[in-house]
Amino acid sequence: MNLRNSLRQIVSKTIRLFLIVYFENKSAYQRTKIGLLWVPLSTMAFVLTLTLVFGPKDQADPSKFFLYVFIGYTLWIFILDSITQSANIIQGQIDFANHNKMSLIDLYLKNLFDRLFRHLLSVAALFVIAGFFSPGTIWLSFLFYIPFILLIMAISLGISYLVNYTTLIFPDVEKVILIVARFLFFLSPVFWVADPGGAGMRNLLLLYNPVSYFLTIARQIFFIEPFNANSWIVAFGLTIVICSAGYVCYALTKDHVRNIS
Repeated sequence: MNLRNSLRQIVSKTIRLFLIVYFENKSAYQRTKIGLLWVPLSTMAFVLTLTLVFGPKDQADPSKFFLYVFIGYTLWIFILDSITQSANIIQGQIDFANHNKMSLIDLYLKNLFDRLFRHLLSVAALFVIAGFFSPGTIWLSFLFYIPFILLIMAISLGISYLVNYTTLIFPDVEKVILIVARFLFFLSPVFWVADPGGAGMRNLLLLYNPVSYFLTIARQIFFIEPFNANSWIVAFGLTIVICSAGYVCYALTKDHVRNIS
């Protein structure tokens, strides 16, 4: 009975948070005709621009590079939001949390669902286009993307708390994070490709930039890149480390924020 009640509370809280996120995002586009469709359309427009400007001249299959960029940029936005929008959650949303009777963890979950909601809107468009180009494998991509979402949700939540508590203690770090995030876009393989087994700066970035492993996994799921077990191992390892650090930080500091429900 206790397990049943616990599951019921979890489901109820999840639905409540998703409804809050849905109506918040919907209200942001309430004066437009197409509403939330602006989210995937703006993503597609930017991806198309990147493809036309940075697409290799000798690319035999332009659709493959388009999907390469689409997958990378869609995930990049989620990663970027996880870092930059987490810099001032407590500082900027504590009144909102109290008004909605949210605990500290509820507040972070709400922001996670907010990022996830926008991500899934773009991913839906990605699946439609990927299904058009590769109808025979799209169902496999869908199955593999489900555990991948759980993976990026976990690391996003861990990063969110670590980033926010750091900026809470050291306010200047927020500006540093925003500046670094701009460079990280160009230092991550969102729209550029490195030669496999080659040398040079791009290959070093593939090796030492943590973002590259998650981008690689996403492209493997859509069969744009060949399967590489090392990418999965590193990504899982990074997720475990960051989530563990986030949990320890939360356990040690959760009582520092006193004016929250």
